[in-house]
Amino acid sequence: MHFPDATTGYIAGIDWTNEMVVALKTTNGGISWTDISTSGLGDEDVRCIFCTDINTCYMSFSGGDIITSIMKTTDGGNTWNDITPTIAGSVWSICFVDENTGYATGQKDGWGYVIKTENAGNDWTEVFSQDQVQRGKSICFSDLNTGCMVTDEGQIVKTTDAGNTWNIESSGVTTEFNSVYFPSNDVEYIVGDDGVILKFEEAIGIDNHVSPHEIQVNFYPNPFETKAILKINDDTQLISAELRIYDTYGREVCKITNIRNNEIELNRKGLNSGLYFYRLSENYRVINIGKIIVR
Repeated sequence: MHFPDATTGYIAGIDWTNEMVVALKTTNGGISWTDISTSGLGDEDVRCIFCTDINTCYMSFSGGDIITSIMKTTDGGNTWNDITPTIAGSVWSICFVDENTGYATGQKDGWGYVIKTENAGNDWTEVFSQDQVQRGKSICFSDLNTGCMVTDEGQIVKTTDAGNTWNIESSGVTTEFNSVYFPSNDVEYIVGDDGVILKFEEAIGIDNHVSPHEIQVNFYPNPFETKAILKINDDTQLISAELRIYDTYGREVCKITNIRNNEIELNRKGLNSGLYFYRLSENYRVINIGKIIVR
C-alpha cells in the first residue's frame, strides 16, 4: 500500500484463485476503493507499490520466472507499462526520493543488490551487489544522499553518498528483516520476524574509513547477572562516546554518555532477564554493535 497524498492511495496484491495481480485505488482517503486491475499486470507476486504523485506509481514483483520486475503507471493506474531493466532480478522494494531519483532492491543470482534510476525509471544502473549479502527486502531514503537497505538475514546496508558507496553494518540480530523506514532524517525504524523492532535515533551512516568490524570489542561476561565490561581492544581514543542498550522491541532501556575510557562498566540495575542489543558510537560514528544476554 502507498498513499502519495492524504486522499489518494493504491493497494496491490495477487489473486491466487484467478492467478492475476489485483490493484485498488482510493481518492477519498480509503473510505471507498475502485478496482483498477488489468490483465496487463500479469501474475507475478507483488512485493511493493510506490507512488511519486497521485498519477505516477511503480509496482515491483518477484516469483515465477521473474519475467517482470517493475511496472509503471503515469495515468493513475489506468494503464501500466513494463519498465523492467535487463540488469534486474526479483524486486522486493522500491523507494523514490524525488520524481526522478529512485532505488530498488531484491535478489539476483542468489544475492542482494540495489539498482538506481535518475530519470524516473527509464534507465537503471546497479549501484550495489555483493556476495554473502542476502536478498534485499526493503529500501528507504531519508534524503537524496542517505538511505538504508535491509536483508533476509538481519543485515543493514547503508549509504550516505547517494548510493556511490555502501557500508554493511551489524544489526546484532540474525532474524529476517521485512521493512525499514525513516519518519525523519535522524530517526530510523527496522522491523523483522519474531517481533523484532529496531530504532536508531541519530544521523545514520558510519565513517567510510571505519567499519564496526574493524574495531575489536569484547563484552564480558556475556551472559551476565549483575554487571559486565565492554572493552575496546585497540588504540581507539574516546572523547565523548555513548553506549545505548535496546530491548528486542527496539526500546532504549539504558544509556551511558560522555565515555572517555576504553573499558565501560554496565550495571544490570533494573534490566530483566533476556536478550538486549548495544550500540557504541561517537559523533555519529558507529564503533560497535552487538547483543548481550542478562540472566
